[in-house]
Amino acid sequence: SRDKISGDARVNLDALDRLGLPVLEAHTPELLAGCADLIAKARARVDAILGTGLSREVRGAAAAGIALLNASRGPFTLAIDLPSGLSADTGQPLGEAVQADATVTFGALKRGHLLHPGPAHCGPVTLIDIGIPGMPGDRVVHEMRRQDTLLAIVLITGWDLQEDDPRQALFDFRVQKPFDDIDELEDVV
Repeated sequence: SRDKISGDARVNLDALDRLGLPVLEAHTPELLAGCADLIAKARARVDAILGTGLSREVRGAAAAGIALLNASRGPFTLAIDLPSGLSADTGQPLGEAVQADATVTFGALKRGHLLHPGPAHCGPVTLIDIGIPGMPGDRVVHEMRRQDTLLAIVLITGWDLQEDDPRQALFDFRVQKPFDDIDELEDVV
């Protein structure tokens, strides 16, 4: 329930509330089935069901949610970090796996973005540099450009780059934190 949500999840839930976006609790296959029409009619869906640490077959509500997303293929599906159900290490589906139209990932590509059949689940991948220590964004960007596997590279930063900063040219888009304008993010993604 909402009162048990804390940390980053709470911050994001509160942001959705401030934006007036509806949040449905659907933590069982039965509750998810009740959301099928709403999901099918959505202009876009964001897959953030599971994270990159998945190591066993997807079951229960997560599997039902993935199956529901895949069954209503009309709307655009954006996966966050990696399509849910896909192994970050092998690119293999672990049971049900989301068929995303595009994926946004952070810091660096995961092996699962590149190894068959992972790319077919990911769609075009956008790498976003979020300033992970030990992962200089410019090094990551140069490597990704060399591999020519990306749709776009976005820098999300808490500092302002000067117009003449050479790092500016590395990125297709730059968003400066903090930001309250959801349209700014929609334009980038």
